[in-house]
Amino acid sequence: MTTSPSLLFVSNGYGEDLIGAHIALAAKSIGFYPIAFPLVGAGFAYLEHQIDRVGTSPIPPSGGIMRRLRDVVGDLRNGIVATCLRQRRIISQTASHCHGIVAVGDVFCLIQATAGKKLPAIFLPTAKSDLFMPHTPLEYWIIRRLADRIFPRDAITASRFNERELPANYLGNPMMDGLLDLPPLRREINGIHLALLPGSRSESSQNLELELRVLDHMSQPIFAWICTSKSMDTHPHKSILIAHNYTETHSNRWVNPSGITISFTHTFSSAVRAADVVIGLAGTANEQAVWLGKRVVAFPGSGPQSLPIRFNEQKKLLGNNLIYVDTNHPSTVALKVMETLKLPPLREPLPQHAASQIIHSARDLFEQ
Repeated sequence: MTTSPSLLFVSNGYGEDLIGAHIALAAKSIGFYPIAFPLVGAGFAYLEHQIDRVGTSPIPPSGGIMRRLRDVVGDLRNGIVATCLRQRRIISQTASHCHGIVAVGDVFCLIQATAGKKLPAIFLPTAKSDLFMPHTPLEYWIIRRLADRIFPRDAITASRFNERELPANYLGNPMMDGLLDLPPLRREINGIHLALLPGSRSESSQNLELELRVLDHMSQPIFAWICTSKSMDTHPHKSILIAHNYTETHSNRWVNPSGITISFTHTFSSAVRAADVVIGLAGTANEQAVWLGKRVVAFPGSGPQSLPIRFNEQKKLLGNNLIYVDTNHPSTVALKVMETLKLPPLREPLPQHAASQIIHSARDLFEQ
């Protein structure tokens, strides 16, 4: 058993798991022993970064994104209450052996993370921002009671916390850490290069089908990378390609009769950096693509991650670099992609190390 001080990381979503994993790695590098408990799904980001997990959780019908009454009803029918109670028991038992808590997500995540033994806790409120959805007075009250330090996703939200005399500090968004570590992929053709982001959830293959229909209405030649996570089963995606008359010419290269070429990649940031434009029906990945200096064209997809309300929230956060089309009619979306290709390129950002800054800022809290 490790003698290093243990930190329990609790997160509720794919992007939140990724942020938690980045901070956990930074904590590990300075002598802490990180343990993770994802509240939604298996927490593959922790697994990929070799962070121990004390458990996993089922993915509710809403995918953890509740924007409609039917999402709440569906989750209740699927046993969400029993799941939450089980999570609290696991967290309480695990926390009794830990020195601190790192909660990444919404206020519900913070409530779950601080169940049981009172420990120093830091909170990364990733689900909300004053740019698109401010916290409510009740949420501020809960955060004041449960979090010792707060690290919001942007400077404006941090200033709103400070105005309420809450200990918040903006040190960057760990979601963007490491995105510039790998070089761009090699451009394959003398033509349009696109990155397709179908999302990381169960509706990903349906979203890919919508994106392929858009490609059918665009000028050729086109080369497109389909960006998937290492943990994703791509068999449904390949079935969609076959249904759209794509043939695998050699390993990981698919071509249709119109000459569109597609390749799968796990190196998301490298593909986005090489692309001219991104077609994104994702959450976290859309935000990362814009941060990398690429414009993202989005439209209503399949599933809770790509609802219009979600993209409207992203639009407030990402501004004009997220181009939202309020229909999934392929010719309309294709026209918008072609218009976007004519815009001048954006600048790439400088590398950042937010996770390291956050854990160093909170180190004294956990070593008391």
